[in-house]
Amino acid sequence: MRIERVWSMPHKWTFTIKPIKRLLDEELAPYKNVIDPFAGMHSPAEIRNDINPDAKAEYHMDALEFLKMFDTASIDGLIYDPPYSLAMAERKYKNATSGFVSEISKWKREARRVLKANAKAVCFGWDSMGLGSKQFELERILLVCHGATHHDTICTVERKVQETLE
Repeated sequence: MRIERVWSMPHKWTFTIKPIKRLLDEELAPYKNVIDPFAGMHSPAEIRNDINPDAKAEYHMDALEFLKMFDTASIDGLIYDPPYSLAMAERKYKNATSGFVSEISKWKREARRVLKANAKAVCFGWDSMGLGSKQFELERILLVCHGATHHDTICTVERKVQETLE
C-alpha cells in the first residue's frame, strides 16, 4: 500500500486542490465509466450527480436514488466525496437531518453494489474508512494537510477484489 502526506491550501471544492486533482488523474485515467454521487462543481467523473441544482452535474437528485439507478456490477470507477460531517451537510444542503449518519451506510452499500470487480473507488473524508468492506483492497492513502486550523483531507483508493461477500 502506498501512503503519502502532502500540504496544500484548503478549498471548498475538493477536486481543485492540486494533489487531489493529481490523485484522481493518476488513479482514474484508465477508466471510462466513472460516477460521482456528490459531484459539486469540479468533478472529473463522466456521470455526475449533486442534489444542488446549481452544481455542474447531469443529475440533481438524492445520492441514494442516483446510485440505485445503476445495475449491479456495472460501474468501473467511483468518486465518493460526501459531506464529511452533519454540520457540513447542514451548511451545504438545507434539508440535512440527524439521519445523515444512517444515510452514509446506505450510500456506501449502494456504491459497493454498483462497482464491477476490479473497479476503483476514490473516497474523501476525515477518516480512512473508504467504502468499508472486505470486498475491497486498500491500495493508497493520501493525507492532504491544510494547516493547523483545518482537518486534513484523507483520500483513499480501493480496488474491488471480489464481486460479493461470501
